[in-house]
Amino acid sequence: MKKFGMKRFRTLAYVLLAAMVLISACTANSKLDQAMKQWNAHGITHYRIEVWYWQSVWHEHYYEIEVDGSEISHSVTCMPAPAEGNQCDLSNFDPSEYTIEGLFRTAQRVLDGEFSKWAEITYNTEFGYPESIKFDDPDAIDEETAWIVVSFEALP
Repeated sequence: MKKFGMKRFRTLAYVLLAAMVLISACTANSKLDQAMKQWNAHGITHYRIEVWYWQSVWHEHYYEIEVDGSEISHSVTCMPAPAEGNQCDLSNFDPSEYTIEGLFRTAQRVLDGEFSKWAEITYNTEFGYPESIKFDDPDAIDEETAWIVVSFEALP
């Protein structure tokens, strides 16, 4: 009888743990959805944004992006991280990934991905865009990654 009771307790514990994980994921996604609605409500189509992207010892870049409707102009400052030596590899750079819409896509990808339980995403209180997207698995080495909005300016 005790084994059956313990087995039922263990099953209940797993069900509760799974429910907590689901609730946490739903909360994170609902915050993202709410932030997207807030951003869209402002109707901003012309803005300048500076994003600092770093990935452990592998990459560190600053992206300055200006969006005017569907036009994107950009500049990149690459700071060679220790693993890059004195070289910067920008071959995979896509400026659309560092626009507000791109940051929302990145936030969704992080929340849906393998590092979601370590994800920390903050949203701008005035406009709703993701101000920072970070994750750091405490059991992994050199995978910590962050996208930080250094500055944002809505333009006329």
